[in-house]
Amino acid sequence: MMGWRKVKNPIESETVTRQITKAEYQSMVDSASIVLVDFGAKWCPPCKQMEPVLAQLQIDMQGKFVLRKIDAGTQTDILDQLGVNELPTFILYKNSKEVWRKTGLITVEEFKSKIEKNY
Repeated sequence: MMGWRKVKNPIESETVTRQITKAEYQSMVDSASIVLVDFGAKWCPPCKQMEPVLAQLQIDMQGKFVLRKIDAGTQTDILDQLGVNELPTFILYKNSKEVWRKTGLITVEEFKSKIEKNY
């Protein structure tokens, strides 16, 4: 799907979703000192695999970071602006600055390591 969209092929949709602006995204990133942004989609099998990992991470590191989810299936403008080309993509921010970015499947331990390093 990401490749299809990247070459500007048409995408049929049942509804038109209002795109979040760069300012709205920045507001999400500014909401806490450590913010993890998850770019995923309902139709993405690896994204679904990451759900229990993220749930465990939130339990294990409660109060140390804020998780923000972006639906990459609908919020395509912000993906383009941030250069997100694969799903899932995770971006970690510390004090509103990007400090780490990774795509694909990630373990709870790797997330913890990156958050602890920046905490």
